[in-house]
Amino acid sequence: MHRKNRVVATMALCIAAVSAGSQAAPRTFLGTDGLRIATATFDGSGTNVTISLRNIGPDILVPDRLLAAVFFTLAGNPVLVSVSAIVPPSSHVLFRGTDPGGVVGGEWAYASGIAAPYSANSGISSSAFGLFGAANFPGGKMQGPVGVDGMQYSLESASDNPATGNAAVTGAHALIRNEVVLTLSGLPAGFDPSANGNVSQDWFQYGTSLSEPGFPNPGEDPPGQVPEPASLALFGVALVLAALGRARSRAR
Repeated sequence: MHRKNRVVATMALCIAAVSAGSQAAPRTFLGTDGLRIATATFDGSGTNVTISLRNIGPDILVPDRLLAAVFFTLAGNPVLVSVSAIVPPSSHVLFRGTDPGGVVGGEWAYASGIAAPYSANSGISSSAFGLFGAANFPGGKMQGPVGVDGMQYSLESASDNPATGNAAVTGAHALIRNEVVLTLSGLPAGFDPSANGNVSQDWFQYGTSLSEPGFPNPGEDPPGQVPEPASLALFGVALVLAALGRARSRAR
């Protein structure tokens, strides 16, 4: 293939990569405060948004290191409908079970239009915090009061030793180990959670009271996050254009 044709073909591949990279992609937020470390991944599909919430801290010895909620704001402030709350196969519930299929919806709630920490206006939670009422994801109630309250079905970390710690974290309450995945519906068509500003003001809350530890993610993305595919493709286009310019200069 002629050199110029090869360069043009490479440019076409890079432009195609830009187009593919512009599609909706997951976005992960990281928050950390000493022994408390959490992530929340937002992934859009059609009018649905799936939020994967994880506690990735070390061994948990006391209740205020159990992750109970994430607060956030979505662009346009859409009011969403709860679809599902699932413990994925990579995680499990300690000290009690789940509904078939890992369903824990009877222990989690979604709310919008609330005065949440860090100026967020929406959240998902396994505890009330004075902001949530009854569980509103599909599924049966498995432990505790009718409303979401207390620490049951909050998140402990994957590295926790369930035999260590006080009674509240060693058997008195059902706890989700590692991750819960919650799906909401009602996003505007084409909503892309990876776009800057579409998901913002993320706050992780631990324990059962807003007076207990909580913290924002330190920025829009985790430090060192891999650039989006579209950004990488655009960088590739720039390199190809530079190569084409050098080739033309040598041909003169």
